Amino acid sequence: MAIRKEVGVVMKKHILVSLAADFLTARIGENIGIRYIKSFLHSNGYELEILENQFLKLSNEDLAMKLAAYDIIGFSINYCGQLNILKDILNYISDTNKIIYLGGHFATVCYEEILLSYPKVQFIMVSDGEMATLELIQNNYNYENVHNIAYKKGEEIILSPIKLIAELDKLPFPYRDENSYYLGDNHFSMITSRGCYHRCSYCSVGAYTYKYYNNVVRFRSAKNIFDEIKFLKENYNIQYITFQDDLFIGTDDKTKKRAVELAYLIIESKLKVFFSIQCSVKSVNYEIFNLLYQAGLRNVMIGIENFSDHALECFNKRQSADDVVNSISILNRIGIPISYGFIMYYPEMKHSEILENIETLYQLKIINIRSITSCLQIYKGTEYSSRVFDSICIDNNYEIKYSFQDSLLNTYIANCKLFGKKYGSIEKKLHHLEFISHTNSKVDKEQVEKCFSEYKQCLYLFSKGLYFEIFYNKPNLSFDFIKLQLNKLEECISKMKL
Repeated sequence: MAIRKEVGVVMKKHILVSLAADFLTARIGENIGIRYIKSFLHSNGYELEILENQFLKLSNEDLAMKLAAYDIIGFSINYCGQLNILKDILNYISDTNKIIYLGGHFATVCYEEILLSYPKVQFIMVSDGEMATLELIQNNYNYENVHNIAYKKGEEIILSPIKLIAELDKLPFPYRDENSYYLGDNHFSMITSRGCYHRCSYCSVGAYTYKYYNNVVRFRSAKNIFDEIKFLKENYNIQYITFQDDLFIGTDDKTKKRAVELAYLIIESKLKVFFSIQCSVKSVNYEIFNLLYQAGLRNVMIGIENFSDHALECFNKRQSADDVVNSISILNRIGIPISYGFIMYYPEMKHSEILENIETLYQLKIINIRSITSCLQIYKGTEYSSRVFDSICIDNNYEIKYSFQDSLLNTYIANCKLFGKKYGSIEKKLHHLEFISHTNSKVDKEQVEKCFSEYKQCLYLFSKGLYFEIFYNKPNLSFDFIKLQLNKLEECISKMKL
């Protein structure tokens, strides 16, 4: 906590806090944002501490007690669900002399509402936090004179001028420690860009980029990314990297060229590392992704979201079912496993879309628990949140909830979730076996694939049978067979070497 002593700079104990979140919907891992800020300050001669409660798992009261020792507390708020946690923690903090502020993606999007509802929060750091935090310290925490700050003055909300970091390559690599092992087994996370140029109606990242980044996505260079990979390999012996970018590679020439350059740098260096990325289905190209596979690409997260034309129009997804089929076909040819985003249920849907989606998911051999249980989460600040659904949407502490006019949809979803609760562990174990089968020769890859295929058939038969049972009063005659098959799969998995 030793901060560089300068004339006029008051020494204060400063900490950045990453709160726990709903691990079913949030990414589990280190908070790269606050780690970039810590590293940036260090490079400028200052120090602050970070605390990631997704790892410590302190109770809200214990966390508040730990924070009592600090003068300046910055909370990273990236999900609306974290506001309830924040509210409880602030109730335990009675010292009015502390400076408490927020930063992060969700706090940026909803800074006006939050400042009006949380009197203990003095200000919100909007958008990039590195330079703003440095300015904050250099200005003796007089936040009214700092860029990228929103604060309440009387009854008015003031937003200072936004100043973005133009060249991400100039930032030092984020601070790393023992919590950097993202999923264990020398598995780290990285981020190589800021923003997303897609404007999906439900996604706050696109809305955030449009509003605060002037719709410009900033990318690190291939050389800079490679240098960080090499640093992590030399210092932490990384084996696998999850790139957290919402848009690692797009349909534009710039990001394609960057991906090719990075692939060649890894291949030519003979650096052995495996990695996963996220991209849109239209970004998948055989030549580029085959090259990335040679460099170590072993999983691609694509945004399918739905196969219904009606849903894709509501979501402003500028893609078709054919685009999805084509991307999966390419990745299958190369041998790259996929993960995918999917939203089965949303306010305007018709129940017939369920069957359409189930059939396509099964035909493509990608059906899973998440796909048959996933409901649209509506975020404030998005295009979707501005719509009116005949009073079926209600706003509850910045989390927009809704119910379906067709009550049978609620019954169907509830039954799918119960099935997932009972048998979801099978899918989780199979995913783990599939993941390690790419790097561990002791795992029988063909046996894992066979078990996965049988599991997906069970899930298909269950969800389809349930559909006709709920919506057309037809009994699910396959249910006994499904239970028998799932019990056999559990036995088979237990015998495999993990």
